[in-house]
Amino acid sequence: MSLKSSNRSSNRRADLHLFLDTGIYLSFYHYGKDDLDELDKLIGLVESEMVALYLPQQVQYEYIRNRENKFADALKRFTDSRLEKSFPRMFQDYEPEYSQIKESVKTYEDTSAVLLRKLKEDFNTFSLKADKVISALFKSANKVEDTLDIFSKAHKRHLRGNPPGKKDSIGDSLNWECLLSVYELTGKDIWIVAEDKDWRGLNSDDVVSPFLAWEWKEEKRGSVKYYRTLTSFFGANFPDIKLMTQRQKERLIEELKKSSASGMKAIISKLLLIGDFSDDEVLQIVDTVTRKSFQLDDSDDLVALQESVKQIVRGRESLIDNQFKNACLTLLGRAGGAPESGPD
Repeated sequence: MSLKSSNRSSNRRADLHLFLDTGIYLSFYHYGKDDLDELDKLIGLVESEMVALYLPQQVQYEYIRNRENKFADALKRFTDSRLEKSFPRMFQDYEPEYSQIKESVKTYEDTSAVLLRKLKEDFNTFSLKADKVISALFKSANKVEDTLDIFSKAHKRHLRGNPPGKKDSIGDSLNWECLLSVYELTGKDIWIVAEDKDWRGLNSDDVVSPFLAWEWKEEKRGSVKYYRTLTSFFGANFPDIKLMTQRQKERLIEELKKSSASGMKAIISKLLLIGDFSDDEVLQIVDTVTRKSFQLDDSDDLVALQESVKQIVRGRESLIDNQFKNACLTLLGRAGGAPESGPD
């Protein structure tokens, strides 16, 4: 089958064709091995068409269905590991250490309560950074629908006991059949990142199932490259990824300077996903946004710019001189913010 994709051209131009198992996306809501920055890096590679990411429909369903379970379990593990609040009687004879420990525990509990409240609010509104980054990845991915024919093949695979997959689920079978169905992958190698043991061989945790390797060679005339984490995938294929991310950030800042006022929102959204700005980059971005914002009349666009300014400037207020700060405050005021508080 052909792809339904917002990034169809990348299938022909990309040098690397990548599939991420659902567990990789879900790991960013739990105690995973990868840092969220790894997904930021992947967005840059996909949008620059160096990597073509494939997204079977089943992965989307599994992600939405299991996101809440992963989040809830992570919070439970955190709350179950609370610090001990009671101490042996003999501790009381040792001051100031005893009082300091008690105060530290109270501070930990109070701060944890605030953190958990904020996390739950952002989770319920799909506002966690993981939500935003994964949403951006899904939009850029090559989507593969699971047709009736694919369902039939996945069911037959499951009955035969062929990998990948568990005895009580055909989810991985659907994902693999979706990949096999993509015409554009004929003659191509496929890179798979999956922690799930259902994709691995029995004799090594770092080698794909020999059956899957054989089947891809027979069906698609290519090979399978397998990694358990995004970190190992980047290390093997993009060792200079940090430099590439920096170059992407510099390119976006230049695009921002040259863009129209109405085009700023899309560029700033990409910049915010990358983050990690130097002092000079903060000044360049905020200066450009502030100068061009006066060309906008739409209140929704101004509100979006207000939030962008707040996120970019947060913690860097000392960089901005009074004249520059006044311009930012004017922007916030036009957007209906609270000018007296500044971009905090």
